[in-house]
Amino acid sequence: MIKQFINNKLSVVLSVVVCTMPLKSNINSITIILLLAYCLFFIYSKRKEVVFLPTKAVIILIIPFLFILMQGFYSEWNSYSKNLVRSLPLILFPVLFYYLKFWLDSKLVKIVLTSLVCSSIAYSVFLLGFALYRQFLFMPDFSTINWYFFTYYDFTEVLDIHPTYLGMYLCLAFTAVLYRYLNTKNNPLITILLLGFLGLTIFLVGSRIALTCLVLIIIYLLAFKIKTLDKTKRIMILLLITMIPVLVLNFIPIVKERMIDMTFGLKTDYEYAKYGDDGKDNNYNGGFGPRLKIWHCAVDVGNYNPFIGSGFGFTQQRLNTCYNNSNLEAYAKKDYQTHSQYFNSYARGGVLGLCALLLLYIYSVVVSLSRKQVLHFGFLIIIVVASVTENILNRHMGIVFFAFFNSLFFFNSISSKRT
Repeated sequence: MIKQFINNKLSVVLSVVVCTMPLKSNINSITIILLLAYCLFFIYSKRKEVVFLPTKAVIILIIPFLFILMQGFYSEWNSYSKNLVRSLPLILFPVLFYYLKFWLDSKLVKIVLTSLVCSSIAYSVFLLGFALYRQFLFMPDFSTINWYFFTYYDFTEVLDIHPTYLGMYLCLAFTAVLYRYLNTKNNPLITILLLGFLGLTIFLVGSRIALTCLVLIIIYLLAFKIKTLDKTKRIMILLLITMIPVLVLNFIPIVKERMIDMTFGLKTDYEYAKYGDDGKDNNYNGGFGPRLKIWHCAVDVGNYNPFIGSGFGFTQQRLNTCYNNSNLEAYAKKDYQTHSQYFNSYARGGVLGLCALLLLYIYSVVVSLSRKQVLHFGFLIIIVVASVTENILNRHMGIVFFAFFNSLFFFNSISSKRT
C-alpha cells in the first residue's frame, strides 16, 4: 500500500487534500490549488485519452454552482463574491474527476480512503491528547475533571473546526473501516479497536446529527451483511455497538446531557450542556424548538420571492428582521443562518434553488444505488442527513468534503461499470 501510494503521484495529491480538510480553509485551499495544477498537467499529458466533451452527469453535478452564478443578478455583491469563491469546489471537483475518471480505479480510491482513516486517527489522538493536557494544567491529579475539555467546541477548538464537520469526516472514516471489516474473511481485533476509537471520538465531538449519521450507517451496512457474518464477527459487532454508548453515556456526563437530555428536553437545568447563543457559558434549550423557529423565518424569507429566493446577503438581512420581529433578538445579533441546507436553499434560491439541491442529491443517490456503490451511498447518508440541521454547503469544509468525495465515488463507479 505504501509503495503504491509513493509511486502514484495522483493518489498523493488527492490524499493531501483529504488529510487537510479539517484544517483551516487557507491550508486546504493551497492543497486544492496544488491538486488542480498537477491534474491539469496530468490531463494534458494524457490528452489523447481524455474525452473533453462533458456529459449529462457532469452538468447535473454542477447545477448548484451554475445556479449560484445566476444569483449574482439579485444578490448583495460583497456576500455574493465571497460565497462564489467559496463554492468553486462545487464545479472544480466534478469537472476535474470527470476528466480523470479512467484513472480513478479501485486501488486509487482505496488509497484515498486509507489516508482519510489515518488522518482521522491522527486528529482524534491529537484532540484527546490536547484535552488531557488541558486537564493536567487544570487539575493534575484529575480529582476534578473539566468535562468541557473533552467534548464539543472546547474539544475541537484547537483545530478551529465546527464539531459537526469533524463528526462527518470521522463518520466517513468509520464507514470505510466498517465496510472493509464486514467484507473480509479474517477477524482482526485491531479493526474492532479502531472502530471503537473512532466511535468514541464521534461521541466526544458532541454533534448529534453526526451521531445520527453514524447510527444510520451502521444499520445500513449491517442490514446487508449480518446474515453472512460468522458468529465471532456478530459478537464483536454487537459488543461494539452496545458497549461504546453505554460506557460514554454513563461515565462522561457532559456527553449524556448534550446528546440525550438537551435533545429531548429531559431537564430544565443543565450542569454541563451550556452551549448556545452566547457561547459555552450560556444555558440553552438545545432541542428542536429553536430550530423550528429559525426554519419558520427561513420559509418567510424565501417567500419574498418563492421562485428564485432572496439571494446572497439579503437572505441574512431578512432573517435577522424576522428574528427581531419574532422576539428572537439573540439570533439576529449572532447572524444565525437557517441551520438547514434545505431551508437555506429555499430562503436564498427559492423553489429553483431547492430543486437544484434536491436534483443533485437524488441523482447522486440513484447513481450510487444503481452502481451498487455501498461506500458512496453511505457517504450520501451523511450528507443528506446532516443537511437537515446544517448549512453544509455554506462552509469551506462542507463544500470541499461533499464535492470531493461525491465526485470521487461518482466517477469511480461509472468508470468501473464501463470497465
